[in-house]
Amino acid sequence: GIYMMLDVNNIYVSSRNHGFDPKDYYKNIPIERVIQIHLAGHSDSGNYILDTHDQPVCNEVWKLYSEIYPLTGGVSTLLEWDDNFLPFQETWTEALKAKEFQKAFN
Repeated sequence: GIYMMLDVNNIYVSSRNHGFDPKDYYKNIPIERVIQIHLAGHSDSGNYILDTHDQPVCNEVWKLYSEIYPLTGGVSTLLEWDDNFLPFQETWTEALKAKEFQKAFN
């Protein structure tokens, strides 16, 4: 009976590192229990990627977000950035990308 925050970057990172289709993951969770979506960037080390929250959200994660967001009915979105901070204006621009995806479904 609990609700959850869905970490879209973590789905992508795990799918790359473990070789599964991220759609298979999100299609097999109780999406109606998601109350917030989490977005972040990651670091690519070649053979694997790490969910480091220190890079911009990549195009593949934005694509997943655009698929998942409408399924949730429009829950809130959190953009997390923990290191290699950008100036405020660049951070704000990155955050506003989520609004553009949301507008397409509202």
